[in-house]
Amino acid sequence: MSSHYEILHESCNMSNKFTFKMDGFILPKNILPINYNLTIKAFYSSNLQPDENFFDSSFKIKFELTSPTNMIIFHADPSLKIIGQISLLNLATGESSKIINSRYLPNQLYQIVLDKNIPSQEYLMTISFKNDYGSESNLVGFHKINYFENGITKIMLSTKFQPADARRPFPCFDEPSLKATFDLTLEHPTDSIALGNWPEIPSEFHNIATKSFIEKWLYQKNFPEIKVKLNYTQAQPSVNFEQKVFLFDQQKEGKQNNDEWIVYLKCKVGGDTREFKYFLDKKQGIFELDRNFSWIKCNSDFRGYYLVNYEERNLDILNQILAYNYSAFSTEDRTEIVFETYFQALKGDKSYNKIKNITKLVTTNENTYITWNALLWNLKKLKTLTEFRPSFKELSDYFIPLLTNKYSFDELWNDSDIHSVKQIKSEILGVLCEMESEKCILKAKELFDLIPSEYFRNPEPNSKLNELSQNQRAIVYKYTIKNSDKNENWYKLLNLYFNSVSPSERENALNGLTSSTKIWQLETLYNEAFKQESKIRAEDFFYIMTLIGKNVQGRDFFWRKFRSEFFKIGNK
Repeated sequence: MSSHYEILHESCNMSNKFTFKMDGFILPKNILPINYNLTIKAFYSSNLQPDENFFDSSFKIKFELTSPTNMIIFHADPSLKIIGQISLLNLATGESSKIINSRYLPNQLYQIVLDKNIPSQEYLMTISFKNDYGSESNLVGFHKINYFENGITKIMLSTKFQPADARRPFPCFDEPSLKATFDLTLEHPTDSIALGNWPEIPSEFHNIATKSFIEKWLYQKNFPEIKVKLNYTQAQPSVNFEQKVFLFDQQKEGKQNNDEWIVYLKCKVGGDTREFKYFLDKKQGIFELDRNFSWIKCNSDFRGYYLVNYEERNLDILNQILAYNYSAFSTEDRTEIVFETYFQALKGDKSYNKIKNITKLVTTNENTYITWNALLWNLKKLKTLTEFRPSFKELSDYFIPLLTNKYSFDELWNDSDIHSVKQIKSEILGVLCEMESEKCILKAKELFDLIPSEYFRNPEPNSKLNELSQNQRAIVYKYTIKNSDKNENWYKLLNLYFNSVSPSERENALNGLTSSTKIWQLETLYNEAFKQESKIRAEDFFYIMTLIGKNVQGRDFFWRKFRSEFFKIGNK
């Protein structure tokens, strides 16, 4: 074809009886993806020129065909520019199939038409393509963000595939039931950093069988908790390690008898700080020291996917070190201490006083987003667990003043700082409002009332009427609706969702709408989603249902709907 952007609606006049609804959303059921092998070469600059901001990719998709067909249909966003010829190889016979046509279909689908039916076997499809990162407001798929830090323009490339945006950066079978493994190679400039959610394997692992290591992590429930104890009583000082599955419900721990991982431990011991490495491949292990040390800190730089359970005495010393010299531990180490303290206290292994101590240290001294984010995430979890208990009022009365240790209340609403500080401030405000800070809620409602009605009715041409920063909008919308008696405010946000073309603003509006404590408003939104000419976007449906389910008032409502209208919801 001369263009890969032409959308054709006619059916192919082929001899087989394979049928597919051309205007449908659901893929045919006869293809099961097995493996994606993706190579991406990323090019970018701080300007917005398309010829300097793009990525080239080559893709091999291994799949099983469960019934004969002459058509292969998968997801691909029309923005993808297919380069060269697509190839299809039968892995059993080595025969290449002849492709006579390829084209985009409606609803982000792509169709390959073959000259004849191919049998039910495994195949390898190879595709090359390129694309750009979209506009600055495009925060889905593989996107690019420019931000400022310390007066310097910086660039971040990131991905957001949920709920249906994996098809934007590469062709795929983008449905939840179609699981497959990935092999990913990313080529990027030498002066940039690539981050993933699986750590690189250290060289010390080279003597450990890969299969054994991987299986022990894949087949276990949850993640390991490593109990660490400095042993001073023996003639030979040592560190005792013991692993078990981490569970908040301790009553279930006795049932997890076979949970065992191979854990790569990297620890520091002090007085004079020394570092050592140890492999724990059994339930218990011992590392011998050459002398006594006063404390131990494991999971150095928070690289390991496990939690450490320190003795009370050891945890107190770590807090004392932070109180004396807060930068004595790295940002990552401080973040790890926050998680260890909160998780062990929420589990019941440590007192809540430990939480108070680390919270006070962080809110007084911390400057980095990563540690603030860890603290605030855990505070929100604590709030969720205690919200309907008598202790919640006492906890919120204690933590609310601490959250304004670093930044005053007025400073928190000042959004003129560098990007990382803006993020910290907005996260703090979100937790303050979540913990029912009266001052925070009143300020949110005040700022909402300052937004002219014209903005909600027609946001794009009136964008300058809304002076709230992007970081503040989600907070103001959510906690105004959650704490407002004015029904008109809810309808303002509904109009904003209907009329906005900005994905981030629509998401802000939905978070506000689904935070309502009035069931009739949640039901109005729910019913709107099922209308034949609904203004709610199809890709937002399950996101809305999830948000309603997370709302304390909406949880019972949605559960009743889920039970009584299961097939109606499933058919969406």
